[in-house]
Amino acid sequence: LEDLNLNSLVVELMPLIQTSVSSAVTLGTQLAKGQISIRVDASGLTNALLNLVINARDATSAVEGGNPRLVELVIERDAAQGTARVNIRDSGAGVPEEIRSRIFDPFFTTKPVGKGVGLGLSISYGIMRDMGGRIGLVPTTKGADFQLDLRLAAA
Repeated sequence: LEDLNLNSLVVELMPLIQTSVSSAVTLGTQLAKGQISIRVDASGLTNALLNLVINARDATSAVEGGNPRLVELVIERDAAQGTARVNIRDSGAGVPEEIRSRIFDPFFTTKPVGKGVGLGLSISYGIMRDMGGRIGLVPTTKGADFQLDLRLAAA
């Protein structure tokens, strides 16, 4: 694990993230105020973020009716918890209540055959666990909102 500035890491990843979501999706980013130093595996966090962004892209493409396709990354410090937080939100259909308990299971997918094997969320869960962080689905009335909680670096 290494100490990194979370805002800087996300800014460096933005060209790759933008390429991953395509020009049909509006990508928003809200960086935290000030520097947030986190203790992470940089390649693991990159993998988890890309998995979540690609899932968000896919979720927005499944929604019909001309609704805007939006994916947003929001970074903030949770002083009360002593963590950094990254939320990846989308304007898709959301995650139905009946499958929420299984979304992090290996090989679980809602995508059609040939469009995914159901490992992205499971891998992201493992990466976050191995770094001492957490990943979860935040209740929301629109789309999906995945939250990563990351350990802050020692001061």
